[in-house]
Amino acid sequence: MAIEFRKEALKKLNSPDDLDSLMPVTDRKGWIALLSTALFIVAVLVWGFQGKIYTTVDGQGITMSTETIQSIAARSTGFVTGLSVRDGQTIQEGEILAIIEQPELKQEFLSAFATYEYLSSHQAEKRYFLKNQITQLENKVQDTHRQSGGSFPGKSLSSEQSLMELKNKLYVLDKELSDAERNLDKSRENYKWRSAVIAPFTGRVTEIKTTNGQEVSPGFEILQAEPFNSQLHQDVRLDLYVSSGNAKKIRKGMEVYVSPSTVKPEEYGYIVGKVFYVSEYPVSEQSIAADIRNEGLARNFASGSPPYKVTIRLIRDPANRSGFRWTSGRDPQTTVTSGILCKGKIIVEEQSPAELVIPSLKKMVLGDTGS
Repeated sequence: MAIEFRKEALKKLNSPDDLDSLMPVTDRKGWIALLSTALFIVAVLVWGFQGKIYTTVDGQGITMSTETIQSIAARSTGFVTGLSVRDGQTIQEGEILAIIEQPELKQEFLSAFATYEYLSSHQAEKRYFLKNQITQLENKVQDTHRQSGGSFPGKSLSSEQSLMELKNKLYVLDKELSDAERNLDKSRENYKWRSAVIAPFTGRVTEIKTTNGQEVSPGFEILQAEPFNSQLHQDVRLDLYVSSGNAKKIRKGMEVYVSPSTVKPEEYGYIVGKVFYVSEYPVSEQSIAADIRNEGLARNFASGSPPYKVTIRLIRDPANRSGFRWTSGRDPQTTVTSGILCKGKIIVEEQSPAELVIPSLKKMVLGDTGS
C-alpha cells in the first residue's frame, strides 16, 4: 500500500530555504527561570560568605538601679500603725511612712501640749492686765519726777519698787510660757523621732517588710526603698543569670540583646547591651536574694543548678524616651526602670554560613581526617 504525503509537506521537504535558520532551544519563560536560578545561587553565595550566624547564651534576670537599695528601720519598740505605702510607690524625703506606737511618749507629748495651751490662752488676760499696769505706773513715775524735780524721793522710790514687782510677775509668766513651749517642742521631737518612720530620701518602695499591728523593735526593717537620682533617665543595669554549662563561654565586652517583659520584641526589637562582669563562680539562691531583695525571684533564677551572674551595661541613646538603644531603631516610648524582668541573649560567637558548611563538606569528600 503506497503512503500518501501532503503536497505542502513534500514541497517543504524539497525546499532548501530554511536550512540556515536557528532552531529554538528554549522560550522566554525558560530564560526567566534560568536567570532567577542564577540570581538565587549568587544570593546564597553572598550570604554564605557575608552573612552571620550567631551562637548565643540565653539567660533571665532583672533590671537593677545603680543606686543601692536602702533599708528604712524602726527606731524604737512598739506596734506598727498607719503603714499605707505599697510596693512601687514613690516616697518623698521627710514623708511619714508609718507610726510605731509609743503610749508613754504620746501621753508626755499630750501633757506638754495641754500645759502650753493653758498658759498661752488662759493666762493671756493676766499678762495683758500686768502690761497695762506696768505702762500706767511707768507714766506715773515719769510724771512724778517731772513735777517734783526730785523733791519727793520716798514717793518716787515706792512707785519704782511697785513697778519692779509688776515686771517680775510678768517675767515669771513669760518664762513659764517659754518653758512650756520648749518642753512641748522637745516632747514633740522626741515622740516624732522615736515613733514616726520618716523617709530619709526621695525614692521608690521596693519591698514592704512588715504590716500594721506587728510589734517591732529598734532596727527592725520596715521597708526597703531605692533612692532616685537627679538624672532625666534612671541609671539601670541588668543582672542576668545563666546556666553553669554555658557561662564559661561569656567574656567581658560581648554584645547582648535584652528583651524587657514590658516590650514586645517583635515590634521594637531588643535593647543593645554589653557584658560588663561575669562571676567567677556560680552564685547561690541566698546570694541572689540578697542582691535583688526578693526570695521568690531568687528561687526562680536559681532553679536547676546554681547559675552564674552576668552584669550587663545597657547602651544609652539620649534621643529615645526610654533612654536606651534598640535594635529596631524604633523607641517604644516607655520608661525602663529597675525591677523589670528581662530575657537576654549573649552573643558568644558569630560565624559566616560558609565557615560552618565548608568543614562539613570537606569531611564528607575527604572522609574523617581525624582518624
